[in-house]
Amino acid sequence: MPGLPSILYMTLSVAAAGPGGAATLSVAPDDYCASPEQQTWLGSLVGYDAFTNGGSYVPRVECMQTADGSPDWFWIIALIVLTLGVIAWYARIFQFWRQCYFAEAPEDRNKKMMQLANIFLWCAVCGYAMSVVMFFWPAYRLLAIFLFILNIWSWRFVSTMGDFRISLSAKRLERELRESLESRAAELEVLVERRTAEAQAARAKAEAANRSKSMFLANMSH
Repeated sequence: MPGLPSILYMTLSVAAAGPGGAATLSVAPDDYCASPEQQTWLGSLVGYDAFTNGGSYVPRVECMQTADGSPDWFWIIALIVLTLGVIAWYARIFQFWRQCYFAEAPEDRNKKMMQLANIFLWCAVCGYAMSVVMFFWPAYRLLAIFLFILNIWSWRFVSTMGDFRISLSAKRLERELRESLESRAAELEVLVERRTAEAQAARAKAEAANRSKSMFLANMSH
């Protein structure tokens, strides 16, 4: 990388087997991306030094150059636009997740799903948002802070991951409940038909007894 401290400048040695013996490739400081002037300018930005190791870590745009040494803006812009598109979709998914969560009553909210949503969000921040930021402000120390937060959310989720099994089994539980209700409804239908038939038989028997009684009384009156 350009402008790195001299302790990070190195000589690359490539061992080549053959009559020529070992070949050595030296990389001079001038071969790195940013010039000392650029490093000084970057280091003058407010807060830049704190997250970029004294401004010695340069943004990606300084290293993505064409053959003539100018920034390769076509691919830089393409990468930024595509990454921002992914971030936009991630944000929309997280917003939907959050709306569904708060739409439920507090006692019915699935906290494990919301923890997973926060992990999802911080993955987007660390992986995609910081990818765009580091094109212009290579705050790799800030990235470390965000990764620390992501680790906390991930630990909280994994430490009680057993509770999440119910959420993953929701469709199976719904199917089992539906099948149980359908089976019980069928049993009740058969029971109702049986009771209806018994009631009809009892009513027919009672009507027959009433007719016999009426005939007996009629005969006695004559």
